[in-house]
Amino acid sequence: MHDLCKLDCEFLINHCSKTPYPEGIKARALQLPTVETMLWHHSREEFVGQYTRGRVPDIKGASVALNDDSRVWAIWTHDFSESKISVLRLHFPEVTSKNYSDIRDAIGAILQVAAQEAADWQFKEVQAWNPHDILLKAAKQEFGQDKAQVVDREEQSICSLMWYDEESREGEIEPTGIDWVGNEKYAWC
Repeated sequence: MHDLCKLDCEFLINHCSKTPYPEGIKARALQLPTVETMLWHHSREEFVGQYTRGRVPDIKGASVALNDDSRVWAIWTHDFSESKISVLRLHFPEVTSKNYSDIRDAIGAILQVAAQEAADWQFKEVQAWNPHDILLKAAKQEFGQDKAQVVDREEQSICSLMWYDEESREGEIEPTGIDWVGNEKYAWC
């Protein structure tokens, strides 16, 4: 996991520094998916798993090699309070017309491993925050149109960052022109 997280952080930094801002975007916000962050989530799941189930999870992600020597991987955690697998981070290379099918199929294979892990723990679902379109297509391909759903959470466990206007000091504001990169479960502790 250490090497994957290091590669992922390098990938995201490179992506953010070399990709031009889309129209209307003035800044990017990113929390890096460091190994320390992943270990925090895994330590928590191990504590809760041992306490509630008398055992700890062994399978915490999956990886698939692509033909071009790149990789697709996911790191997840077991959410014992809600009986689900929560994908902390899904990494895949830049999607092009040449690699689209390979990436979609690799994500599908990873989702199958996550679904099997969920079934082994008698969990009811696998969840990913802020899913990319290719993840949704892979989920629908693997499990069917009606099983893969997008839920916009507005009540609890909402990914957020409090933003304050330094000049007016009026308190929290709703920022505009921000590209939220890596807005996934790993960034929520």
